[in-house]
Amino acid sequence: MRRRWTALILLATAPVALTAEPFAPAITIQARQRPTMEGVLIELSLTNASAHPLRLYQADLPWGVRRSISITLDSLRTHECVPPPTTESIDDPGPGVATIQPHETISGTIRLDTRFPALNDELSRSDVIAYWSYTVKSVDGGQSEREFGGLLLSRTKPK
Repeated sequence: MRRRWTALILLATAPVALTAEPFAPAITIQARQRPTMEGVLIELSLTNASAHPLRLYQADLPWGVRRSISITLDSLRTHECVPPPTTESIDDPGPGVATIQPHETISGTIRLDTRFPALNDELSRSDVIAYWSYTVKSVDGGQSEREFGGLLLSRTKPK
């Protein structure tokens, strides 16, 4: 009888394994043009606005692989999109994981003139607006609300 009570007590006090839903991370993202002689760069700052650490694959950072963020360029001269390349290079990301602590901000850059070969030519004639859209997907399957915005890329002086 004593063994039964011991077994019942152990079962009653054992932690119950719950399958928790992945938390939906809250993020903010800011973009700015970074002056450089190397090309047209935008710097993106990603902030974890959640109360929990955010773990995501490095390839899924906005500056990770090409498809981690959606970018469209709109010429103010023609009011048409600056065309992306007709062929894309292959992104083959590694399995690296980045952890962003609560309220921590990390930054990275994207070189737009390599993603959009016609960009430098268009910037010699007109300002261009870069529109971006991003959602973070955590390693555990949580997904943030979509963040989006725009950034004015100023016309360059003809050489």
